[in-house]
This record gives sequence, structure tokens and C-alpha cells, in this order.
Amino acid sequence: MYMDGEEGPEWLWCAGFSFFILYQASYLLKQKAPMKSAVGVDTVVDRAKAAGNFLSEKDAKTTAGKARIRPGSFFLVRANPSHWSHMGIVSDAGDTTFNTCEGNSNDNGSSNGYEALERVRNYAGKDFVVWS
Repeated sequence: MYMDGEEGPEWLWCAGFSFFILYQASYLLKQKAPMKSAVGVDTVVDRAKAAGNFLSEKDAKTTAGKARIRPGSFFLVRANPSHWSHMGIVSDAGDTTFNTCEGNSNDNGSSNGYEALERVRNYAGKDFVVWS
């Protein structure tokens, strides 16, 4: 339904889920979605960087950076400097942790889980897509 036809166990669905929620919110608010949907987290990062919407972990730790992380921002789990393995939606951002809504995870925080759920995450190893 939200994977653009890319189905099966080899397709991790966290990005598709995040964009499904983003598109639903955009529709209800009668606004254009701020980014074209993607099913790969690395593609999301490339698009966010090109649009100036990427916020690195380093910048997110500053007062000004944290202020840019609002409900509806995407969080990105960085596997290494050039690959991101999981993403979801920020529902609330605090000083040391943030609350999420994410798909393809589980209670252990897997990037290939079996459910959509709310979690609390810390900022270590996370980058963000922020909207103006």
C-alpha cells in the first residue's frame, strides 16, 4: 500500500510507512507534501541534503539545531558515514531524547521488525530531515 509496489521480505518498509503518514498529514492539512516519497532511507537522505533539509547529529545537538526538530520531522538511524538503515517520524523532541512513531521496528528497536509503534530514542547516531 505504501511501498510503491516494492513488496516482499527484502524490502524494509520504514521509509514507506513514514511517507505514508507524511502524505496523510499533508492531505488532511491541504498542503503539498514537502518531499517526494521514497522506499530507501539512503534516497531520503540524498533528497534531504539536496533540498537543504538534512540536519546532522552534530548540528542537532546545538540549541539552534534542536529547535529545528519539530513533530513531523524524520529521524534517520546512521549505520555508517554513508549509509542509513532506519527512519521514522519525530512526535516530540526533548533535550536528551525524542519520541517517535515508526514502522518496521519492534520493542528492541530493530530496523527490520514487524510492527509500527511509538518509541523513545536518544540522539546518538541519528540525523534528521527537518521541514521549514
